[in-house]
Amino acid sequence: MLQEQLIDCRIAAYAETGCRSGEWSFYLINASTQRIDEAVLTRCGHDLAEGCETRLPNLRLRDIPPGGRALLWRDADQGDRLWLELSVCAAQRRQDLLFEFQCLCQARGKLPAVADQEPLTASCLPRH
Repeated sequence: MLQEQLIDCRIAAYAETGCRSGEWSFYLINASTQRIDEAVLTRCGHDLAEGCETRLPNLRLRDIPPGGRALLWRDADQGDRLWLELSVCAAQRRQDLLFEFQCLCQARGKLPAVADQEPLTASCLPRH
């Protein structure tokens, strides 16, 4: 059985400075040769010592060209793990993807942190 190839995209996290110190900006990067027709941030959250905090932003980005990037989300530096669930459409196919960032507070000064590249973050995982 052939496994479907993932839509090639990444999330880069940039630490904010100045008045937004302690916050991160998350950019969706289209690393493929195909235009991303639409990406929807369906869920995001933090793993905290006292449990999990989840949001349902339903935020949409459209028409991201190959090699392009777009600001997806801004969030505070809190918890042990931040995760973003996206539904991405490109070339008439759709995939649900999970991006995880471990301990962003420890990554400050090593910019950018990019999901699915070592050593700062975990990988992009297909959602079933």
